[in-house]
Parts: sequence; C-alpha cells; structure tokens
Amino acid sequence: MGGIDCYRIARLARVAGAPSDKGAGIDLFKRSATQLNRVNLLSAHAAHPTDFRFATQMAADGTGYELNGRIG
Repeated sequence: MGGIDCYRIARLARVAGAPSDKGAGIDLFKRSATQLNRVNLLSAHAAHPTDFRFATQMAADGTGYELNGRIG
C-alpha cells in the first residue's frame, strides 16, 4: 500500500516556480494505487534553470510518493 504526500508535491511545484511562473509546476503521471514498473512518477517544469535544478535536487530526496513501503 502507499500514498501521496500532497504537501511535498506542492512544495516541489513552488520550488519550480509555480504559481508565479505560469509555465512552472509538476505533472503527476501515476496515482498511489497504480502498480509501478520503472516508470516516471512526475515531471517538473520551470521557467528558469536555477528553479529547475532546485526542484530536481529536492525530488531526488523524495518525490512525495510512498508505494509498497518505499518512499520515492
């Protein structure tokens, strides 16, 4: 079983520049009940390279997904 930490995902979107940069944010590709086999869980978009770097570094520490006891 698992879940999605909406606060973590919202923080990732804000670090990427949302909502002030209209092109910035996070796209989610999977729900918590979905079986995963090496797929992308989310995609980050940022208007500035620095914001994108900060968001990807933060996502490397945890995306906000927890599936089968593993935090992604």
